[in-house]
Amino acid sequence: MGKMQRRKGRRWEQDVAAVFRALFGQQVKRGWQTREGHDAPDVDGTPFHIEAKHHRTVNIAAAIKQALADRKANGDTRWVLAVTKSDRQVPLATMPFDEFMQLVREWVDAKEELSETVRLLDLARHGALPSSPAERYDGEGTPGGERGSGTPPVQPSSPPAGAT
Repeated sequence: MGKMQRRKGRRWEQDVAAVFRALFGQQVKRGWQTREGHDAPDVDGTPFHIEAKHHRTVNIAAAIKQALADRKANGDTRWVLAVTKSDRQVPLATMPFDEFMQLVREWVDAKEELSETVRLLDLARHGALPSSPAERYDGEGTPGGERGSGTPPVQPSSPPAGAT
């Protein structure tokens, strides 16, 4: 690889690191690189193992394959993310589908937890906070009356058979 290509790649890694630094803070930096490229992700300090590529035409599958191999070699457990840019094209962020679905599931779970927290804070602000966990669920057994949340129904305790 020529000097110009190495500069273009380094500049892209720096640009990607700057974008992630704005989200995750100063710990985000360009990874330590050797000619083999196996020492660290191209951008480090994020929840992702990032492989950054900028070429005339990027081979996205090869970037993912390299990131998966590097992650395995380093014993890394973070999600793999290839941030790629072909010349005169928009940048792309690509990851294995199963890891993408894990990320989506975590996002959905966090969103549901945040919604329940906001609902309880709103109730508390209006002085209507339920006093027991059972009262926090509607008759369908779901928080705040949201159907399909996966929360098991809360059943009132019934007296033993024969008791009056």
